[in-house]
Amino acid sequence: MSSPPGALCLVLHTHLPYVLGHSTWPHGASMLYEAAAECYLPLLRTFRRLVYDGILPRITIGLTPIVVEQLADDRFKEWFPHYLDDRIRTAEANQGEFSYRNDLHLAWLAEQWVWHYRELRRVYHEELNRDIVGAFRELQEQGAIEIMCS
Repeated sequence: MSSPPGALCLVLHTHLPYVLGHSTWPHGASMLYEAAAECYLPLLRTFRRLVYDGILPRITIGLTPIVVEQLADDRFKEWFPHYLDDRIRTAEANQGEFSYRNDLHLAWLAEQWVWHYRELRRVYHEELNRDIVGAFRELQEQGAIEIMCS
């Protein structure tokens, strides 16, 4: 048997400017909330599920000090759930509007977004105890991921 032709190294890199306390939209804290909701939490949820199933993802993720500082900030931990609640309310309103217009496909799609944001809220509060940075640290300590900073 011959050896495999090579190896793959997957490195995910994240960076955002410092946005906490700089208003919300379009270039303020909402950028951080969106990154947490659409990148960090889904990644953590997937990595944790893989570890639970006995699979180590062995992915390198770059977290800059500015991102880590903001995710660990008490203001983020206080305000991020409000962002998720707002996303849930918006998706529920969309679902109602689409149902009223009898657009069943879009109503179904909006319902999926309601579920998505509710699940993120549950993961954030119940599984991660509002500690995204700690969840990444735990995965590194388990050998599931490698954290690098720049």
